[in-house]
Order: sequence, then structure tokens, then C-alpha cells
Amino acid sequence: MTDQESIRQEIEFITRGGKYNPREQFDLLDKAVIKIKEEQRKMERLYEGTLKSIEQTIQATRLTRMEKDTLLEMYRGIIRGIETETSCEETTYKAIEGMHAVIHFLKEQCKITVGTASGLRNLTQTIYEKWDSHLTKRAEDGHPLKQYTTRKPIPKKIISNDPVTIVFWTDGTKTIVKRGAEEKNSPYAAFCAALAKKIYGNNTKVNRLVSETEIVKKEKKAAKAEERGNG
Repeated sequence: MTDQESIRQEIEFITRGGKYNPREQFDLLDKAVIKIKEEQRKMERLYEGTLKSIEQTIQATRLTRMEKDTLLEMYRGIIRGIETETSCEETTYKAIEGMHAVIHFLKEQCKITVGTASGLRNLTQTIYEKWDSHLTKRAEDGHPLKQYTTRKPIPKKIISNDPVTIVFWTDGTKTIVKRGAEEKNSPYAAFCAALAKKIYGNNTKVNRLVSETEIVKKEKKAAKAEERGNG
């Protein structure tokens, strides 16, 4: 049994009312913390070049020494928080959006130039995209921290060249779908098809999923009559 399975079983045991054993719990907790710290070190190495560029950009501004240190520490804080057991797509994205807001504020207050603000925004986006790509690969490898993440594919750009639609995602991948000859041209339907293909891998799996799922069809009039009868 892996450490991750042990942790999961202990959580379920306690949730069902099992007696808490501090020695066993702390032992498992220590192992979980070690796993998280290993991930944090990996992320630090992953972002080393980006952080260096951010530091150089910040040091070149006219901000005070304290402002520079504070801004840089905010970036380091995001990276330290990315690979914790509570990290997920939504919280990380909000943290990145928060940094964008800080950069905008500094630009509006004439603390940094427009060019510097643009450069920092690009570097901030790089942090998010690297994290997104890393998490995608990690999930595919069955990483033990996978259970702590909630993945939501986010489109970066959509190219519509009827009948073909290409969706580029923030994790660096792309999904291509093609409209059938008898189908109407709908950007919404094309995106939904791309999203289904992104999540399940290919159209064959999506079609199998639909065919194996019970589909209940009701005529509108019959459904209304049934509702009135129940009322």
C-alpha cells in the first residue's frame, strides 16, 4: 500500500467516526508534508528562470527598496503556494489575477512604466501556463497529489475556420474538431465538442460514453401533461 492510499484510508476511517491515533496520524502527516515540500522544490526549479527575469524587471524600476522586496516576495509566495495540498485551478488562477491587478495599480499610480507593466504581466502569465502544463503531465502520471487538484480546462484561443474549429488551451495543448455536413455552424457547439474531446481524449470515447448512458426522451406535451397530473 502506498503512503497516499494509507492517508486516504485514515481520512475515511476518521470521517466514519474511527478513533483518532495521534502517533499514526502525525506519521502519515509527516509523509504528506515531505511529498508537498518535494513538489515545492520542483516548482522552484521550474520557475527559476522566470523568477530571475521577474527580479531583473523589478530591480530596474524606480520603486523603493521595500516596494521591490514586497513585490518579489508576492511572486515567490504564489510559487510556494502552487504545489500545496489545497492548490487547484481556481485558487491559482485567482492568485495570478491578483498579481495582474497589482501590476495595473502600480502602472496607474505611475510607479512603473507601461512597458514594465506589460513585461510583468507576460511573466506572470508564464508562471500560470508553466504550472498548468506541469499539472497536466503530473495528473497523467497518476501523481499522489492529484486528489487535491480540481482541473478545469481553460481556453486560451479559439480559431474558427468552418467546418474546423481549433481550441488552444492554457496547458499548451490544442484540440481540433470538425463540424458534420448536416450540422449547423455553432461556435458554442464546436467548443462543447472540443471540451468533451479534451476531457475524454477522443471522439470514440465520447460517443461510447453517450451510447452507454441511458437517454430518456420525452415529448414536450406529454411532459407537461405529466407535470399537471402530478400537481
